[in-house]
Amino acid sequence: MTLGETMSLRERKLWCELLIDVVIAVYYFSHALPLLAEPDPQFGAITALIGKCIGLAIVLAIIVFSLAHVDAPEQPSDERDQLFDARGNAIAYFTLLGCVSLMMVQVSVAELAPDRAPFQMTPMVVVHLLLLSVILSSTVKAVVQLISYRRGY
Repeated sequence: MTLGETMSLRERKLWCELLIDVVIAVYYFSHALPLLAEPDPQFGAITALIGKCIGLAIVLAIIVFSLAHVDAPEQPSDERDQLFDARGNAIAYFTLLGCVSLMMVQVSVAELAPDRAPFQMTPMVVVHLLLLSVILSSTVKAVVQLISYRRGY
């Protein structure tokens, strides 16, 4: 019996969500960081990259979730599933809160004491750090839920 045969549909969906998050984040940031390093970031290039990422995410989601549904019947949600969802959401919330708090400190330091700031905060850097915070939060949520399903409590 393989691991895929022992997983419920919910676990498979979580693995799919995690895979899509990681693939899209790696693709986006590997292409966006060189654009941000340029002295004058090109709005058209970033917009095209965002469009490619959205299209890639849609295609990848259709393929991966279709594969996840093979031989996996839908099961009604019970209190254990709700507990796992709540635990994942709570930890993801605190992850997002911590990331945003760190960004607020960084923005404040960059504004009040620019010589002590680890890096300068331009509006595009703030946007990308916020995006990274949301992706990290989503990843943490999926990982916490997967660990909960594997442990069983």
